[in-house]
Amino acid sequence: MRGFRAENFYKSKSFLETEDIAKLSEIRKELEKTKYRLSQSYRVQTRAMWLDHGAILRTGSPDELRKVINKLNDYGFNVIFPEVIYKGTSISSKLSYFPQDKEFANWKEDPFDVIIEEAHKLGMEVHAWCWVFAVAHGNTVSPLMEKYPQWLEKSKYGTIFTPNQTAWFSHANPEARNYLMNGIIEVIEKYKVDGVNLDYIRYDSDEMGFDEHAVKEFTSETGINPYNIEKYTQSEVLWQLWREEKVNSFVKEFYEKAKTINPELIVSADVFPSISGARMVKKQNWEDWLYNGYIDVLIPMNYFGSADDLKINLENQLKYKSYIYFYPGLQLISLKNTEEMLSQVYPSLEYFNQGIVLFSLAYLEKFDFKTLKDGLFRFKAVPTHSNLSKIVTGMEETLLNTLDILKEYGLSENEYKNVLDYWSEAKTEALNNQTDKFFDKIVELFFYVSEGIEEPIVSLKLADTINWMLEIIRPRILKGTEKYEPTKPEGMIVIENAAEIPEAKIQKSKIKIDGDTSDWQNIRSLGMLKKYDSNELFEPKTEVKVCYDEKNLYVLFICEEDDFSNVTKFTGPRDTRTYLGDSVKFFILKDESKKEYYHFVIGIDGTLYDETGYDSKWNGQIDYITWSEDNKWYVEMAVNLEQFNLIPEIGKYIKVNFNRNRWRGNKPQYSGWSVTYGSYHTIERFGKLIFEK
Repeated sequence: MRGFRAENFYKSKSFLETEDIAKLSEIRKELEKTKYRLSQSYRVQTRAMWLDHGAILRTGSPDELRKVINKLNDYGFNVIFPEVIYKGTSISSKLSYFPQDKEFANWKEDPFDVIIEEAHKLGMEVHAWCWVFAVAHGNTVSPLMEKYPQWLEKSKYGTIFTPNQTAWFSHANPEARNYLMNGIIEVIEKYKVDGVNLDYIRYDSDEMGFDEHAVKEFTSETGINPYNIEKYTQSEVLWQLWREEKVNSFVKEFYEKAKTINPELIVSADVFPSISGARMVKKQNWEDWLYNGYIDVLIPMNYFGSADDLKINLENQLKYKSYIYFYPGLQLISLKNTEEMLSQVYPSLEYFNQGIVLFSLAYLEKFDFKTLKDGLFRFKAVPTHSNLSKIVTGMEETLLNTLDILKEYGLSENEYKNVLDYWSEAKTEALNNQTDKFFDKIVELFFYVSEGIEEPIVSLKLADTINWMLEIIRPRILKGTEKYEPTKPEGMIVIENAAEIPEAKIQKSKIKIDGDTSDWQNIRSLGMLKKYDSNELFEPKTEVKVCYDEKNLYVLFICEEDDFSNVTKFTGPRDTRTYLGDSVKFFILKDESKKEYYHFVIGIDGTLYDETGYDSKWNGQIDYITWSEDNKWYVEMAVNLEQFNLIPEIGKYIKVNFNRNRWRGNKPQYSGWSVTYGSYHTIERFGKLIFEK
């Protein structure tokens, strides 16, 4: 027998030809499609899509727009969210607060009228998708910005357009708030919409909210100027909660006004998927809205390219599904094909069978939506948030279909009759609009199915169906029952008696980088470094001196060391991770608004590591030398300021920090001039160096 060699196996063309591999791939795809076709299709489920204004415009005419709506209906969608208010304009020709987008000026019919008329004819719901606080995008000034410049929100750096290229009206200015409120309310008053979908109901980032009105109001209420708030202080928490409340109060006020006009109106909001990120970055505390009952539907923007990342977020969101209708929002932008789309739609409806919302119409032709029509959407469904009579009809159809199938698996005639009797009692309560009693009767049915059905597989399948009913109804029962008072976000750190951020005046003097400290004799010291997390003096002591000239910043580290035999050296070429050994660090902030900063790490052996942010591909201009004598080691450096476009001017300042890493075995000891209480990269805690003569 000939010996076996692995390479012969892999090189052999007779094992699997290229055509065979292609066929197997096609078979796998067909099996996946079959799985989706055979998956559960519910008759109560929200199947929605956002209709972005660009895609509406590209239909070209009212008649073509009607065709698109018919196509969505044919695919199984039952709710559409047309983008009515956006970038300070509207698709509507009837709104007085938001002028119609000029792109729609030549349409013979009001686009929004067309959408509502056609959708309602087909039995679909229309929810007006409205931007709230964002009034411009793409760094393009909108008519509203020009008309009301006094209402514009500013960043702490005085800018109006954010890094995301959006401009916002002030969350705090009562005139701006009333204008936005009245503008969205006008949509409800002038159009027969089934719901309103609030978008941009948040801040852009933590650095926004510094317009004149907000600063004045917060300072008046708290005695704290937000410009002077330091990180990790109780004042930072107050500023956080104050801005959150500006958003919370708007949602609550809008909800109450909208429900006064139309109690059946569904109010939804597009939110960031993680409550931690939503609060800390966007000041969007949607837990407040759902637990206190002034929102009907939450749509987390679960915009992930990876199905695995999506599932992690779905797991984290599950705890909310009993208190609110929670429809995962899925993006189609980055997904490459129909298989990828299904890999996100399928798990989303497994976790939250209440419904989904897809972003957006612009990508309708990119995917084969017939796979949804033949599978998850094969039965026509009513939206989950529909009135109770519609819900009951959908539930009954699902129940009867399930019972008919289960007869073949051992469901007896008597058991069939008993299930229908329980259902009849529940249905009576529902038709009398007794939601609580309807729920209780469904619970009784669940217990009967679990304990009174003889065949196990039949019992389990029916229990799944009944549990689905309970999941549909439960948010109506529990809505607003968990009273919630906002407190400090879980991820927000507060340090009692936090160390003051240091400031120091530095002298003008030229230093020769030669390892001779005599040049430094008349240069003032910044003092000794502190422990990075406690503000206590770091031992062994580390002193820093700094001065400058027209081009350079000069730094001298004096590091005491009582045991040189135990120092850790991480030696290698430039950008070797020398910070994993005994080393010093110098950070310099170039542009706080862009979070642009640089830092140099110099090991005790002279190995250099430098980076911008966390990017070590950047190499800076620095001259330095290290040496040791007696019980001290030194680093002397000259950092070229011109590379950062920083020009020393008397009275002006730069933000910096100085750190030392001391290692003993595998245990690091960290210190700094300004105490960061965590990562050295916390730029908000950098100290100030003020240029003097």
